[in-house]
Amino acid sequence: MTHVDQSRTADIEAITACVLDYAEGWYTADAVRMRRALHPALSKRTIIRDPFCDDVLTVGEPILTTADRMVRLTANGGGRDAGEAHVEVEIVHLWRDMAMAACKSRDFWDCLQLGRFGRDGWKIVNALWQPLEGYHDPAQSSETEAEFWTPA
Repeated sequence: MTHVDQSRTADIEAITACVLDYAEGWYTADAVRMRRALHPALSKRTIIRDPFCDDVLTVGEPILTTADRMVRLTANGGGRDAGEAHVEVEIVHLWRDMAMAACKSRDFWDCLQLGRFGRDGWKIVNALWQPLEGYHDPAQSSETEAEFWTPA
């Protein structure tokens, strides 16, 4: 069920700007934009699958990334994009002070839950993501890149 009151243009613009801060901030390694987009209690998860048998590799909780870790990864180089990263944002649901958005970038699909927090505005509270087909995980490339992705 999709519910977005199109008359809420200020909220739609603010939600879109928040999601773009998140996605474009990643690709431009802009930690300020990333921090601006995230609620301090962010919970970002992914579900990892075995590429050989398509079984879920994670046991129990999926891999979790916090707001601080996401900002740190961004500051360390983020998506390390040499060119432009095309980002598509669709607001799927908007009700009072909560929203859901889908974000597709060059490498990822993100399903985002956002909340509006007074003067702080719209922030991403929860994110569930998976890589797109053909995404190359830099953690598979070298020890140096694997260190980049390792939780602190």
